[in-house]
Amino acid sequence: VRRLVDAAVTEQLGAWLESHPAALSAIVGKALTAARAAEAARKARELVRRKHVLTRSTLPGKLADCTSSDKEATEIFLVEGDSAGGSAKQARDRHTQAILPLRGKILNVERKDDAALYKNQEIASLIVALGLGTRGSSGSGTSGGKAGGKGSKAASRRGSSSVIGAEAAGDAAAADAAGDAAGSADPLKGLRYGKVVLLTDADVDGAHIRTLLLTFLFRYRRELFEAGRVYVAVPPLYRVELGRNQEPLWAYDDAGLQRILRELSSSKASSKASSSSSVDQGGAAAADAPAPAATGGRRGSTRSSVAAVPSEPADSSASDDTAELQDQAAAAAAAPRASGAGGLSLPAGVSVTRFKGLGEMMPEQLWATTLNPATRVLRRLTLEDAAEASHTFVLLMGDKVAPRRALIEAEGQRYSLEQLDV
Repeated sequence: VRRLVDAAVTEQLGAWLESHPAALSAIVGKALTAARAAEAARKARELVRRKHVLTRSTLPGKLADCTSSDKEATEIFLVEGDSAGGSAKQARDRHTQAILPLRGKILNVERKDDAALYKNQEIASLIVALGLGTRGSSGSGTSGGKAGGKGSKAASRRGSSSVIGAEAAGDAAAADAAGDAAGSADPLKGLRYGKVVLLTDADVDGAHIRTLLLTFLFRYRRELFEAGRVYVAVPPLYRVELGRNQEPLWAYDDAGLQRILRELSSSKASSKASSSSSVDQGGAAAADAPAPAATGGRRGSTRSSVAAVPSEPADSSASDDTAELQDQAAAAAAAPRASGAGGLSLPAGVSVTRFKGLGEMMPEQLWATTLNPATRVLRRLTLEDAAEASHTFVLLMGDKVAPRRALIEAEGQRYSLEQLDV
C-alpha cells in the first residue's frame, strides 16, 4: 500500500508544483533556511566546545616554562623550529625565560574563521601558553571569520519561527557570552609573561613566520601591542672569526658586517705600518753595531747560531716560504668575499660565516647574541594607528591577490636585485 500511495502522491504533487512555481519557490526557500540554521547551530556548538578546551589548566608539553612568579620580570620566546628551540632551552635563563618551539608555519588567521582557529593545534598551544584566554565579540576579530555569528543572525532573521533557527541563535549567544565574560574586565589579566618575544631565522621564511605570528597576535589580542608587550629578537646574521684565542664578532646585518671589516682592515694596516717601521729601525741599528765574533761552532750555542743566521743557506728557503705565504695571503684577501659584504675583501686571518638558521648556533652563541639581556637586540612593537595596521594586515595576509601584487610591484622598484634574499 505504501508504494502505491508514494507513487500517487509523487505524481500528483509534482504536477501541482509545476503548475504553481511561486509555491515551489516558497517551499525551497524554507528548506534552505532550515539547512542554513542547522549548519550555523553546528558551528556555534563546535566553537563553544573549542573555547572550553582552551580553559584547561595544563600547559603545552613542549613549553619550557620559567620558575619566576613575577610576571613583569618574565619573558617567553616563540622560537621557529624544534632544533632552535632545543638550543634555546639549553641557553636560556631558567628563572625568567620560557621557550615555546613552533613547528613550521602557523595558520594564517586572516583567512580563517574562529572555528578553524581554535581547532589548530599550534594556535591552541599559543593561546594556552601565553594565557590569552578566549576572544570576546568586543575584541579584535579576524576579518575573514565570523561565519558562525553571521549564519546565526541570518537564520534568526529568515526563520524566526523555526526551532532550528532559535537553537542556532541561542548557541551563538552562548558563545558570545562566554567570550564577553572572558574579556569583559582586563583582556590581558590572564597573560602569563611580561614580554612576548618572537625569535625566527634571519631569512625569508623566518620573516614569513614572524608575520604570521604578528597577524595572529594582532587579530586575537590587539591589546598586547597597545600595552607594548610584543618584541622581536634580532639574531646575528654573520659571525666574524679573528683567531683561535680571540672572541668572534657578530654582525646583525650587511651594514654591520661592512663596518666590522673596515675597522679590521684599518687596524691591520696601522699595525703593519708600525711593525715595518720598527723593523727598519732595528736593521739600521744592526748595521751600525759591530759583527759578533764567531766561536768554535758549539752545538747548542745560541750566540753562534744567531751569528750564522744571515749566511746560512736555509735563510733563502725561509725567505721563499715567507714570500709564498705572503702571496697566498694576498690572494685570499683579493678573493671575493661571502655574499652580502658589499664587495669588501677579507683581511688576512679573518673568516666570515653566514648563519642559515638559529639551529646552527650553539647554545653559548645563542645566549651571548640573542638571549642575554645585557648584549641582545630587541625591537619593541607598538601600535600607533590601529586602522592603518589592520589595513596592512588585510593587504599582506588577506585572500585578495590583486592589491598585494600591486603593492609588491610598487615597493619592489625601491630595491635592487642584490638586496633581495632570493
